[in-house]
Amino acid sequence: MTQFISPSERGQWFDTAIAAVLDQAHVVLEAQHPRALERLTSQLIGAQLHQVLVTEKTGLWFDRWFAELVSATESRVRHQADGGAWEAPFRLLHGLAAIGTPDAAQTALAAANRSRKLIGRVPGQDPGPRWPLDVRRLRANGDVVRLRDAWGTRYAVIAGFSYGGRDRSVFLFDVDTDFYNIVVSAGDFDDTEQAATAWRHKVGDAAGDARVQPVEHVDQLDCLVHLDMDEAALPAIPDRSVIDNWFAAQRRLAELRTALRRAGTPPTVAASLYRVDADPAVDEFAQWYHRRHGAEPDREAAEALADEWMSGVIPETRFSVSPNRLHNQCELISDWIDDELTHTAIALLPDWVTWLAERGQYPEPLRTQLADAVATEIARCT
Repeated sequence: MTQFISPSERGQWFDTAIAAVLDQAHVVLEAQHPRALERLTSQLIGAQLHQVLVTEKTGLWFDRWFAELVSATESRVRHQADGGAWEAPFRLLHGLAAIGTPDAAQTALAAANRSRKLIGRVPGQDPGPRWPLDVRRLRANGDVVRLRDAWGTRYAVIAGFSYGGRDRSVFLFDVDTDFYNIVVSAGDFDDTEQAATAWRHKVGDAAGDARVQPVEHVDQLDCLVHLDMDEAALPAIPDRSVIDNWFAAQRRLAELRTALRRAGTPPTVAASLYRVDADPAVDEFAQWYHRRHGAEPDREAAEALADEWMSGVIPETRFSVSPNRLHNQCELISDWIDDELTHTAIALLPDWVTWLAERGQYPEPLRTQLADAVATEIARCT
């Protein structure tokens, strides 16, 4: 989804958040290599964005704010060049280049280069080490694995990165596909096992047995291809790691797509998720229903239910079910205009969910959870 804003619009929070970042920019001076600089910058930015999400309900234009932050940081370097207090904002410019999307990173790097030349012309001032420039060398190395939870609707995609072959790490995209395809946690880790362990802990029991699987086909990355990185899709109080890595995740995603393209992988183009032929699923469900009940389900209700369930989700999860997806689907069904169709579809839900669970060979503990969730949702909707 896209927010359409005029060039003159800006959030009321912009100035306060920019000032807070610049006033605390000294924290990035602790970094001694690009990866640390990226992490410290992300945390510095994330602290302000988190505060904004708590207090603001409109005007969440993070990309525009980021562009203004780059400009304000360069101005701070310029104004403090003579007095010697330029080091923190100067280092921050490189940190912003580390986490910015490719276009934003180029803008930040250009500002850093101008600042470096300016400082070099000031008597007695030395712009310092050149390692911060290595942030421009961030690349995905092509190593990508994924994990999938027992429900089949939550993914961990773990991709390897380095700065020109050095300072290697992996980045975790924890993606929930129950409603929108959104990042629900993210982060930079030393290696795949560390990232996978963190993800399993975050997800809980449903991820306890999730195995690390190499990504061999681009279709296995549909959860990233269709990722909704829009402020409007954020939950009211997102995981702090999402906000800390809001920009870094998008930069890493862009680099990953570039690496896949260079490796000859077909373009990762987001095809529509709403052109779904649900008839085969309805036919299969109807046959299952007849074997179970000796009768036919209401065809119109089954078609409406299947279309709602399978539209807007990545193909791999169209036959997946979880308590959270069930809740989201019931929210949508409750908004249907046709009350009679709504009631008939809700009445079909216990069988629909049982069929999906049997089809997906869900273990008994999960089926019990689904049965309880169905009962709860029906009681809420009727």
